[in-house]
Amino acid sequence: MAPTDPTAGGLAGGPPAEAFCDTVDLNHLFAQAPVGLAVCDGALRVLRVNARLERLCETQADEVLGKSIGEFFPTRDAACLTELLRTVLETGRPVESTVRLVTS
Repeated sequence: MAPTDPTAGGLAGGPPAEAFCDTVDLNHLFAQAPVGLAVCDGALRVLRVNARLERLCETQADEVLGKSIGEFFPTRDAACLTELLRTVLETGRPVESTVRLVTS
């Protein structure tokens, strides 16, 4: 087994320590955030959601992974939300908006 290198994030030749720290920070953010969070790919398919978003959307992560936000997010404005996300991808700039959830 290769010796460990603390600057390489574990095993020699492994990912840099920064990548490990970024993952730990993201895991902590997802676990502690008081708001619903989702990570999407370039096609706006869901890669990850946190527990708060699962509760807000009354769903489980395994039911939404690979789907678009508009397929499961409880809002009448799914098309608007999708356009906002596309704008962020195209411009690289954040947008600010309020999206109302459809609740029963």
